[in-house]
Amino acid sequence: MTGHQNADIPRTGPEHAIRVAKATMPHKLASAIQQALLRHDACDVVAVGAEATSRAVVGIALAGGQLAAHALTTSCRIYLTTLPSPNGDRPIRGVLFRVAKTPMAP
Repeated sequence: MTGHQNADIPRTGPEHAIRVAKATMPHKLASAIQQALLRHDACDVVAVGAEATSRAVVGIALAGGQLAAHALTTSCRIYLTTLPSPNGDRPIRGVLFRVAKTPMAP
């Protein structure tokens, strides 16, 4: 996951997405997603590789459970994406999860 960023900036778009690595701890990712969704209506989570994608799915599921305590429910749209390569040769393919919150129905 990326380091601390300005809390007022929405966590959507390629430069503000929460990035997941194969070493990311799902409970820490869930906390980051929860904090982003408590501040904004949606956040993006980007994962590259099978292990990172698996950890992203677990983190998103955990965040949904945590947000239920705040009377919020989550929805997730899944997109394929390409990211620029660090060395500039060919782009890297990954998965982008757009997680959004909605109030629970009474």
